[in-house]
Amino acid sequence: MLPKSCKMPDLSKLDSLIPSLFTAVVGFRGEKLTDNEKVYVRIFARTAQKAINDYEIARDFLVAQVTAIQLSKRRKDSGKVLYTMFGFECQIENCINATRRLYHILDAVKAEKKNGGKLSLDRQMRKILESQSKEIIDVRDGVEHIDGIIQKSKPTGSIFLSISDDEEGIELAGYSVRFIDLALVLTRFHELARQWLDDFCMKAS
Repeated sequence: MLPKSCKMPDLSKLDSLIPSLFTAVVGFRGEKLTDNEKVYVRIFARTAQKAINDYEIARDFLVAQVTAIQLSKRRKDSGKVLYTMFGFECQIENCINATRRLYHILDAVKAEKKNGGKLSLDRQMRKILESQSKEIIDVRDGVEHIDGIIQKSKPTGSIFLSISDDEEGIELAGYSVRFIDLALVLTRFHELARQWLDDFCMKAS
């Protein structure tokens, strides 16, 4: 559907992880971490920044959609509306894919605890992230396996990522995630990446 407004929270105020990531990439410290954790921190921070960037670009497209719709009512220019919708769908799909990868890395870090892993993972932080994981994973899996869904049965709703009817989020083949929940997860992943980069740079005692 064509949105009448943009209900995606703005994440542009989150500070960039790139400067700290650069320090980690060139190999400074990480003395107290396992070899696997040193890799996980770098991949996690890069992927978190990518997911946030993709989200913000998608949001820019959505804002442009709303503007284009308003202009098209006066200019009858539907082409730009369709173009910005396509841009939004591509970028939000990239964001969802990157967010799913963050959950994979989170699982790997948790498993590394059995091998003496030292990366901190607050229980409340983990609870918040895991509470929203199913919706995000379902949407991502729907995108990745839409061909199989079509073969098995007639999909419910759109076969492309699209704005939900209430404009509060995105949906595909009966799966959905709210913008506010996705923004919360990305904010928490950003916070965790910042924390782990600090752990990386900490000297071993």
